[in-house]
Amino acid sequence: MMNFFVATIDDSELNADEWTETINVNDVPVNFQLDTGHIIDTVGVINIRCSYKCQDHAVKFHIVDRNVQSVIGAKTCEAMKLLKRIHSFTQTSNPQETTKPFLPEKLEQQYGDLFTGLGCLPGTHKIRINKTVAPVVHAPRKIPIAIKDKVKAELDRMEDIGVIFKQQEPTQWVNSMVTVIKPNGKIRICIDPRDLNKAILREHYPLKP
Repeated sequence: MMNFFVATIDDSELNADEWTETINVNDVPVNFQLDTGHIIDTVGVINIRCSYKCQDHAVKFHIVDRNVQSVIGAKTCEAMKLLKRIHSFTQTSNPQETTKPFLPEKLEQQYGDLFTGLGCLPGTHKIRINKTVAPVVHAPRKIPIAIKDKVKAELDRMEDIGVIFKQQEPTQWVNSMVTVIKPNGKIRICIDPRDLNKAILREHYPLKP
C-alpha cells in the first residue's frame, strides 16, 4: 500500500475565484477560500456555528494575526462536502496517450510473464453447436467514416497477434462486428453473438457441496 500527497494542481484554465464559497456564519454570509492544508501559526481558537446548503456545522476557527481572507481547512471542507477525495488520476493533456499500469517492481519482476501477452490458457476448446438450430448470417454493419481507419488498424493488429484470422471459405455462422470507442480514444472490437449463443451446447460441471 502506498500513500500519495497532492501538493498542487496546475491547470491553465482554472480561475482562482472558483476555489471560494459563501457560507453563513451565525447567519452572516462570509466568502471563504477553500484550502487543502497549508500550515500557519495561530493566536487563538473559536467554535462557530456555520450553515451551508441548509446543513449546520460546528466549525473550529483558528485566529491569525494577519489581514487575510478567511480560509476553511481541508478536513472541514470534506465534512461540509465542499471538497471530496479523488482516488484516481486522469490524464487530460493528451487523451490519446496511454501509460503502463502501475505494478510494484518486485511483483512485476517475479511474475512478469503474467502481465504480458494475451493471457491465453493452454489447450484448445471446441464450441459444440446444436445442429437443429438454423444458422444465422448477419449483414455487415456500417462503420462511421470518422473511425474507419482506426477500426482497420485494430483489425490488422488483432490479426498480427493471432487473435483473429481471415475467413475466406464459406461459413454457416456470421456474427455482427461491434466497435466501441474506449475513453482513451482507441477502438475495442467485439461481436454480437446473441443468435449463436442460442445454438451453443453448453458443458455443465456441477460442483459437489
